[in-house]
Amino acid sequence: MARSTPGRSSGDSTPARISTADTAPSTDWYATAGGGDGLPLALLVLAALDGDPVRLASVAGTARAAGDAEIEVLALDALAHVRAERGDHAGARAALAGRPSPGGPRRAALAAMAAARHLLADGDRVDRDPALSRL
Repeated sequence: MARSTPGRSSGDSTPARISTADTAPSTDWYATAGGGDGLPLALLVLAALDGDPVRLASVAGTARAAGDAEIEVLALDALAHVRAERGDHAGARAALAGRPSPGGPRRAALAAMAAARHLLADGDRVDRDPALSRL
């Protein structure tokens, strides 16, 4: 998600790029409409596109508190990806596998995935492999 290329435009083989400007209106709409199921995903996408580790950790924590394991896993994977890109390998490992990291999330994606396995396939975790490849 941090470097999302979700699809291809019609007749074009170049992956489409999503920007913050593309996702901000949906986040605003969900917030104005009172939240709902779409707001956590919109907040996750926006934080991942911005590459903001503080907001990604916040999204993961909020999702965990709400029992939303799917968003928690995706946020932790995106957090790991951002941390790995910035050279914070210990922080990336902590987000993925639960190894201790100062200021790291309370639960790692590996543990959260146990609660989300019925919602997410490994292929849905688009930030996990890029994070792992940098470690």
